This record gives sequence, structure tokens and C-alpha cells, in this order.
Amino acid sequence: MLSSSVRSAKTRASSAPRAAALLRFSWPGGRILAGALALTLSATPAPAAWVRVATHGTLGAGPGQFDHPYDIDVFDGRVYVADSHNNRVQILDLAGGVLGAFGRTGSGPGEFRRPRGLAVGRDAAGAGLVLVTDAKNDRIEFFDLDGVFLRMRGSIGDAPGQFFRPRGADLLEDGTHAVCDADNHRVKTYFPDGRRRAVFGQQGTAEGNFRGPFDLAISAQREVFVVDTFNARIQVFDLDGRFLRSFGGPGAEPGRFAGPRAIAIDAGGRVAVGEIGDEDHPLDRVQILDAHGVPLDAFGRRGDGPDGLRFVTGLAFDAAGRLWVAESEHPWVSVWAEADVPVRRARFGSVKGAFGGR
Repeated sequence: MLSSSVRSAKTRASSAPRAAALLRFSWPGGRILAGALALTLSATPAPAAWVRVATHGTLGAGPGQFDHPYDIDVFDGRVYVADSHNNRVQILDLAGGVLGAFGRTGSGPGEFRRPRGLAVGRDAAGAGLVLVTDAKNDRIEFFDLDGVFLRMRGSIGDAPGQFFRPRGADLLEDGTHAVCDADNHRVKTYFPDGRRRAVFGQQGTAEGNFRGPFDLAISAQREVFVVDTFNARIQVFDLDGRFLRSFGGPGAEPGRFAGPRAIAIDAGGRVAVGEIGDEDHPLDRVQILDAHGVPLDAFGRRGDGPDGLRFVTGLAFDAAGRLWVAESEHPWVSVWAEADVPVRRARFGSVKGAFGGR
């Protein structure tokens, strides 16, 4: 756990970065060894840094089934999944068992039309809180940890208090939160009491502008990392919207991005970015980078096999350092772990032939 009492729900505690990870990149097309490791390159490839350890879900609308799971977060031993085309949020335990669900199709309080993003944390009073971006209702909704509706905010438009297809969000444990107002090409941050703190960005390619900000995560240092999808980069701001830095750019090589859609940050400050590929780079993968964009690792490829991913749109670390992945073109959520992180495979279940999961 982070020592600070103010943490992002998407920065669940993880093992510290391994020194070897600073020198190794694992890519679908091969492995590149850098730095001092290049001096002792052997003919035997290093083992994969990240492996799939569990898969949960099948296609459908029943408990534990999914139809386009779009985002995911882990909080206090619970996993929350935005089950987008079923217009609900499902709650799982860490073994993939179903604890509950909330939401249904509609435009009333507690209802959804394509929930695309979610974040779990606490409100200003310390109570558990779930923030869901209700994309086609152009609003955000708030629930308690069991899915009881609390309040909602927003309507369609481009005024400061309005949204146009909101997507990714993050929520700290003091109630501070931020939302990607994606089709308005801007980001909004809020104080713990819900007052709007900043609105920043507009459509464009210059620093501080966006072309489809689809997800964000707030680090332990309270920096806002924004996935600037169609500019193929990550931009970093403070909570008042001041631009700090950016990294990435179009491409498939390490440290560059093809269709970035999802982000999460672990307790050691490592940044996980999920990519869906683009017309020039048909890939689906997750890159692991440091907070300044230096590539450390990567895993995944487009496909349905044990290392396959399709349309990564949600990422979250759990307290054991495992990375939970929502793939909206697969009807399940998958769990990945570093090879040297202890894994209780029996607890998470096994990857079955057709990834049936539980």
C-alpha cells in the first residue's frame, strides 16, 4: 500500500520495479536487451515478464458474463467492471466470483447507456465511492460500494458543467476526482466536495490539447496522466490543468503508441498503457513504462490465445501487483502477473481452453 493516505484507486499497491526490468523489453515480435545486458547477450531468450494467470467471464448477460467489458478498477478486495453493452457494473471478488451488479438500460438515476469508464475510491467523508461515466447519457453517476445510487452530474453540451461522451475517470481516497470529457477534447478535475477545480484542453495537437482523451490516471504525486488517443501520446498535468510533460508518439516501437486507450499506475510509479493498434500497426498490447515514458516491458498480441488481447480499454492494478485487463472485444476480464510475483493460481482459477473462466 502507498504510505500516503491520498491515493488513486487505479494505483493499487504493487511490487517495486525490478532492476532487471530496466534493461528488458518483452515484445510480441521478440525481445530487445539494452544497457549492460547487451554485453552479455546469450542465445537463450529471457522468460516472459508478464503472464496471464486467470480469465473470468463468458459472453452473455447473466452473472459473471460480459458484453463489451470496457473499464475496470480494484478496491479493497473487490473488482468493479463496466459491463458496457449490458449497461451495468458488475462486482467480482479477487477469485472472479460474482458479488453483485448494479445498473440497467435507461436514462434515469442509476441507469446507463454505455458505461465506459469507472473509478473507485472514497468521498470527502471517507466513505467508499464508485464513479461511473455514463457515455451516451453524457453524464457521470456516483454510487456507494454496493451500487446504491447517490447522485449524478452533467448533461450533453460543451459548457463547463456539461459532457459529450465522457470516458475514463479516476478517484482519489480523499474524494478528488478527474474525468475525460472525450468528445469535447478536454479533461475536468474536481475538489473532494464535488466543486469543479479545472477544465483544460481543446481539440488540437499542441501541448495541452487533445484528440480524444479516452482515459486518465492520477499518480501518488497527484499528477494527471491523460491518454491522448488520436495524438498517440500520454500528457501529464497537475490537478489545476498545468501542462507538465508528455511522452510517446505514433509508432509500434518501445515507448511509442498505436491507438492507446487505457492507463493505470502502480505504487512504484510504473505506468501501464493499453493499446488497440491502428491501421498502420495491427497490435493489441500493454506497455509498462516509467513516469517519464521510458519503456520497461510489454506483453500481449492481437489474438485469442494465452497471450492474446483484443481492444484493451481498461486497466487496474490490485494489491498484489497483478494487472487486471478489460478487453472490450473479448467477453471476459483477464489477470496478468510478473513472472517473479508470487501467484496463487488456484485462487485465481486457470485459463481454460476457450477462456470460459468462471
